[in-house]
Amino acid sequence: MSNIRKILALLAIFASSLGSIYATDNTSQLDSAKTRLSQLTTAADSVKTLYDIYDLSPTDSHRQILRTLFHVARRAGNEKVQLDAARRFATSYLSTDSISNRIESMLLELPQSRERDETVLFMKVQRAIMKATTLSQEERLQKIAQLIAEDNALEKENEENSHNDLENIRKLYTLVIYLTNEFNSSILPEYIDRLGEMMKGIKIYALRNQFYTQAANTYSAIGEHSKAIEADRHLLEVIETLEKSRQAEGRKFASYDRFRYICYRRMLGNYEALSKNEIEDLYSKLEALAERDKSLAYIFAKDDLTQAYYNMATGNYDKAITAIKKQLTLQNSMGRRLRLLDMLRKAARTSGDQETLLQALRDYNSMLEKYNQENAAQKYRELQIKYEVHQLKADNDMLELEKRDSHLKFAHRIMWIVIVSLVIVIILLVVLFRYYRRAHLLSIKLSNTVENLERERDSLKRMQADLIKARNKAEASNRAKDEFLHSMSHEIRTPLNAILGFSQQIVRKLPEESRIKMDKYCDIIARNAGQLEKIIDDVLYLSSLDPHQLDLKVEPVTALRIMEEASAGISDKISPEVEFKIITTEDADTEIRTDLKSANQVLSNILNNAAKFTHDGSIELQCTVDMDAKRLSFIVTDTGCGIPSEKKDEIFERFSKLNPFSPGVGLGLFISKQTAETLGGTLYLDTTYPAEAGKTGARFVFTLPI
Repeated sequence: MSNIRKILALLAIFASSLGSIYATDNTSQLDSAKTRLSQLTTAADSVKTLYDIYDLSPTDSHRQILRTLFHVARRAGNEKVQLDAARRFATSYLSTDSISNRIESMLLELPQSRERDETVLFMKVQRAIMKATTLSQEERLQKIAQLIAEDNALEKENEENSHNDLENIRKLYTLVIYLTNEFNSSILPEYIDRLGEMMKGIKIYALRNQFYTQAANTYSAIGEHSKAIEADRHLLEVIETLEKSRQAEGRKFASYDRFRYICYRRMLGNYEALSKNEIEDLYSKLEALAERDKSLAYIFAKDDLTQAYYNMATGNYDKAITAIKKQLTLQNSMGRRLRLLDMLRKAARTSGDQETLLQALRDYNSMLEKYNQENAAQKYRELQIKYEVHQLKADNDMLELEKRDSHLKFAHRIMWIVIVSLVIVIILLVVLFRYYRRAHLLSIKLSNTVENLERERDSLKRMQADLIKARNKAEASNRAKDEFLHSMSHEIRTPLNAILGFSQQIVRKLPEESRIKMDKYCDIIARNAGQLEKIIDDVLYLSSLDPHQLDLKVEPVTALRIMEEASAGISDKISPEVEFKIITTEDADTEIRTDLKSANQVLSNILNNAAKFTHDGSIELQCTVDMDAKRLSFIVTDTGCGIPSEKKDEIFERFSKLNPFSPGVGLGLFISKQTAETLGGTLYLDTTYPAEAGKTGARFVFTLPI
């Protein structure tokens, strides 16, 4: 008891010293907590008050408070508080291995429990984060190759370890940490997805908070907006649960508003995957946090990044341009600057700010070139890693074969020992001569069998080597094709955008009397550039269809949304003499689960064809629902030139064109039909239309499952 009183006396002295370094609106509450602490006589009673002091104190005081809290909880025998303090302490002393190791040793002295083991895992992850930032790039790449090889070996095991095994999580999390420190790693998302499944079995909040934060940042950086928002929503659920738990424990001063603010802002940054209502709701929540917390109010008032995201999401492009320009002066990250320049480019083009657009295009193209160079270097480093991993696997396979050969030789020795023993026994036992002859014949047959097996083994080795070479050659050819197509796409798009942008600028600089004529030529350039981009997109999309590797992102979407987005870009392609109508009924509100981007592409291709071949009359778009067949149909009807009966079976073939002199390469309907079938639907020509003699036109039907 005397030792406890000495500790509490020291705590009272420490608590009284906090007043000189922490003067905020919580001063009176902090003073009250310090006074209450000085009056307590037991370590167990002091824990809650120390938590109050921790929650009320500034961040620079937390380390000392946590150290005190840990030792008081240890005196009181409170294992839960020791583990909580250790986790917080590990974050504060991230760069101090000696302190972290000492705390981990003390934790291992506690009785074994799931929470203790997960806390130890959290501390190891914290040390891995620090180590990954201190290594050189060469050392980090070597470590990544080693971790990938270990992960591949782990996947080969026959489920001996549970998916929630902490050692497996540590290895995979360490690999994710090292990959995060590499610029734009393309293999990182698949490991984060796997780690996310394994993290479902983790109970402590600290490790889950850290993972979801890392996942949200990673998905945001690579443009996986829906996944980033999903990760932040998981993080908000953890924060809500943690806050309720703290309130139940009497921690009335614990606040998590700063964490919420960061989550809401990051979610707002992924506005492409949010609805209008969700965008407004997030912004309202940020305003509410600013009104509730003075420090957050100051941050919110100066937060140009939040304003840039919100104004871009709501279409207030003039304000967005101002906020983006301010933020560009502060950002050093290449990925973040490229994202901001892309936003600035879109905002300037939409608002008509040509000066900003021209500068944004220059900066964006310059930054994109640097980004592509860095990205190419990263791809090369990843190829090196994959090569080293494959080489390591090959070495392991060779060692395994040598081990088997050694076992086989040992078996041969045993066999010959048995044979010699039999011979000796037969010589000594003439009576068993007949049995000796049979054994001798059997040994000869066995020797022949072994030779045959060896020949078959050698043949299998040669076949395996040939197959490996063929597979590698095929993979290399496929990669080269994809890289060439994407490289050519970039190389063509960049000058196209420059030609289009500069042609518009040149026309605007001309006198009024010359501008009218040149506007027509500028429009011709724009249309031809659009046609060329469409051809590039079709060829790229065709390359992804051939190996049946179309990446579908299935989500709930209404038929009306598909119709509106597909028809959004068709108005400027329709002749003035043609009336375009979208016929909406109750069926348009039907919700289905499909890939929005692919469905839009199919419907857009059909509408583009209708606009291309219809010079007067009308184009109609409507949808119908057949609940019995569980099928949603989009119907596009036009009064154009129609399709000759002899061509009706050819229009869905690759490179098929009704008019060889019309623009395009004849891939639209082929790609559309392939995509429709990939989505589980169909695309066909309604041969019953037109029903009346003397009329022309065509009707295409695109169906999707409900």
